Amino acid sequence: MPNAKGKTDSNSRIHCRISPSLKSKVESAAKLCGQSITAFTEVALAEKARDVLQQEERIQLSQSTFQAFLKVLEAPPTPPSSKLLDAVEDYKRHRSS
Repeated sequence: MPNAKGKTDSNSRIHCRISPSLKSKVESAAKLCGQSITAFTEVALAEKARDVLQQEERIQLSQSTFQAFLKVLEAPPTPPSSKLLDAVEDYKRHRSS
């Protein structure tokens, strides 16, 4: 993104307003980590974004639920119901017309 001098910045900005108490906590935490507020918030945002995206992309099951899932996958398939067979025939009729 070009800046005022026409050069391209390698970083983007996020602007937000936070409460004074949160700002104080962030400043203290950043200082304890030996980081600037920018570095601290960048790391915190990256970690939170990663966690949210991973949670959205992953399905977590308990051991017992996973075993039940495997059992269903390994079981022989049930024969199609008459309703399903009728739907397949109806689809074929509509597809050929």
